[in-house]
Amino acid sequence: MRSSTCFVLSALPSGAADQSVSSSVSKASESFMRKSGPIDTQVWGHFFATRHPVKTAAAVAARIRISERTVEKWLDGTASPSLQAFGRLVRAYGPEFLAICLPGCEWLGTAARAARRESLAVELARIAAELGELQERL
Repeated sequence: MRSSTCFVLSALPSGAADQSVSSSVSKASESFMRKSGPIDTQVWGHFFATRHPVKTAAAVAARIRISERTVEKWLDGTASPSLQAFGRLVRAYGPEFLAICLPGCEWLGTAARAARRESLAVELARIAAELGELQERL
């Protein structure tokens, strides 16, 4: 089956194969997200609100370059992200985000904790530097 798919794609004019694959992937991702069920809006909302306490939807939208209204729909449970948008979320928020989407995945939980520990260490260093600067001014 794979060889016939490759043949069909190679027989298409240049660029048409990319469009065909893109269209197929888009349809498959929409189907996947619909079949995977609704997202846990409380868990997602909490995750994003802890990272963006003010204007959560606007901050998420800006970070992944998608409309604010779309993110609002995800957070209120009236829509689910496409697979493409989900990929953007994973790239932007890393294993911590993916771990809340796949609870019970031990290796992912470990990766998420390590990423969070690293993130907190960076934040701690930034705060310590700022505190040092303030103490010097006294």
